[in-house]
Amino acid sequence: MAAWQNLVEQTIQATGLELVHVELLGAGRAQTLRVYVDQPGGVGLDDCERASRALSAALDAALETAPAEAAGAGVAPLAGSYTLEVSSPGVDRPLVKPADFARFAGERARVDTRTVVAGSRHFLGRLCGAGDDGVKLETEAGVEVVIGWDNVHKARLAPRWPEPGAKPGGQRIKSGRGRK
Repeated sequence: MAAWQNLVEQTIQATGLELVHVELLGAGRAQTLRVYVDQPGGVGLDDCERASRALSAALDAALETAPAEAAGAGVAPLAGSYTLEVSSPGVDRPLVKPADFARFAGERARVDTRTVVAGSRHFLGRLCGAGDDGVKLETEAGVEVVIGWDNVHKARLAPRWPEPGAKPGGQRIKSGRGRK
């Protein structure tokens, strides 16, 4: 893990929030540092603002050091201007750490792999747990697969959304005008 990622993690933990995921996108003046935070019960705008202020101050302090020290501290990738985005992970939150897969066991998820497993690289199904050998997933076709940790490319929760026009309880709303 790069030093700037450690700085982000330590700063977010100091605010009492959980760091879900961090990514640095773009290059040069078009860099965006995107940080997803969470806590039991979810996060609100005030939580994201608190994390953003703390993170901005910590990163600015690290970048104000001499350029050689900034490079040695591992924050050089952020040298110059960048956009900082702090948000909740959303209902389709990324699953990054083994603890995420264990925490959300029983939930529906989408997992993409680096190499082919059981004839596919894209899986959608119910998380069955996580162990030393990887994540266990029961696909929507009822097949259980184990995906090694080093083979997980990307994973997210995949909540079921109601169909357009559906009412609570599974009834459909009729479209169009009724006859009189």
